[in-house]
Amino acid sequence: MRDQRVEQFGRGFLFLSTLALTLTAPFHSDLSSECDKECFSLIQSTKAFLSLMMAVLFGMTSDIIKPEDMLFCLSIVNLFVNIITISTTGSFMLIALSIFSSSSINQSYVLLRALYSQTWDNDNSLSDVSKAHRFGQLGSTLSLSCIIGPLIGSYIFGSFQDAVYMTSTLLLICIYVAYQLSVSSQAMRKKRTVDSTTKKTLSVTKIKSSFQSLQTILLSPEVLLLLALKFCMAVSYGLFLPVWRESLLHTFHFSPQNHSVYLGLIAMVYAFCQRFLASRILSMAGQHQDYLLVFCVIILSVGRVVLVQTTSLLVVAVVMIGLVTALMTTNTLVAIACTNLSQKTYIGSVYSLLDFTESLAGLLIPLISAVLLPEGRDKEAYTFRSLCGVCVSYLCFSLLVLKFFNHYFIHPTPEVTQEKKMTQKLNEKRGGKKHKRTKSPTSVVFFKEDIEAVTAIIKLCPKKHNRDDQINTVVEDRQTMVAKEADEEKKVKLD
Repeated sequence: MRDQRVEQFGRGFLFLSTLALTLTAPFHSDLSSECDKECFSLIQSTKAFLSLMMAVLFGMTSDIIKPEDMLFCLSIVNLFVNIITISTTGSFMLIALSIFSSSSINQSYVLLRALYSQTWDNDNSLSDVSKAHRFGQLGSTLSLSCIIGPLIGSYIFGSFQDAVYMTSTLLLICIYVAYQLSVSSQAMRKKRTVDSTTKKTLSVTKIKSSFQSLQTILLSPEVLLLLALKFCMAVSYGLFLPVWRESLLHTFHFSPQNHSVYLGLIAMVYAFCQRFLASRILSMAGQHQDYLLVFCVIILSVGRVVLVQTTSLLVVAVVMIGLVTALMTTNTLVAIACTNLSQKTYIGSVYSLLDFTESLAGLLIPLISAVLLPEGRDKEAYTFRSLCGVCVSYLCFSLLVLKFFNHYFIHPTPEVTQEKKMTQKLNEKRGGKKHKRTKSPTSVVFFKEDIEAVTAIIKLCPKKHNRDDQINTVVEDRQTMVAKEADEEKKVKLD
């Protein structure tokens, strides 16, 4: 019940905060009309840089400050920034508001995913399909709020000041929802620390500072694999985006209004796929998530090549549905892989590192493509090289997945593997008893191995009684049985 309350408050906070921060989005382009192309490029670079800094900040403090507390502080900062915007007029403040709002929405989504993952820490019964369903609900909430917010801001509010006043009112409600989220998650954490007190104390004594925690994460092979996969995805997107924008402008002659409608439709399809298709696709894949990732990457590679070559809007619509579904599945699988890390204490830091990697790639890849792939006069050669870079990045993604993904993320739990080993060992012992009993039923080796197997099985049993008493009784019974067999064998020899 506590988990459901945390998830409900989390989705409510994400919807309200995103809706509030996107109400003023339609007014940014009108109020900042004096900003030229260089100004807008500087804005995009500033957004990427701010995302990098926020990812580093949240990543280094996630082991000290819990995600729900960071969400509460972030909602207060959002309200403070909007109050300053009400009392201050000018294009610079509006541009700063748009930059901070987009970064704040992204970090809220990252922190909520980290909070969800930490609530699933001790719940071993939660499958990957259930995780995909809950992540899908969270992602669809974000997508729908990003669509509804600008629509309400453009059609209901007549001025920028009215939209900012409404934003501040909604952010006040967000502070209350964040407080309720913090209270619910704290109560859940206190309830679950009763069963895992020793595990918590060991992790605290082992890692005492966030710098050591960050170093431990970077040295983990499974986290390095996730960072490499995320970087490959960001590289492919960064190489494809300029080519696709060029195709929309010159091949399909998209106006700014058509482009906004196109982005809205893509967001709606993505939200629908996250809400209704994510769990179903993962349930069909089962334990073959690596093959599912490779299949999605093939769709992304071939689909992007088809998009650049076609001139039919119908083909574009069909291919885009496949691309959105494949991209949603890939992002969901990477997010679920974070919840299956061996060091679950650092899940929040891993999510921040993934966001940092994506922001870093988004900042560097356009610059690298501009240097290594100059547009020049031959646009066909530029398009060909960009698509080759997309395919190569996805090829590296596929090789990493096929080589390492199942090894680190698709494996049974330690309890199941230990139980299988013990049952296999007992079966071997039972099969060996029939042949060895005629020779030496009082063999010391046989006696010790049998006691070790029974002791291991008792340790796997539920804690209804004291395990030490059970082990002692089994040992004593076995000793008396062996002594009786030895006495009977002596009597037979004397007779």
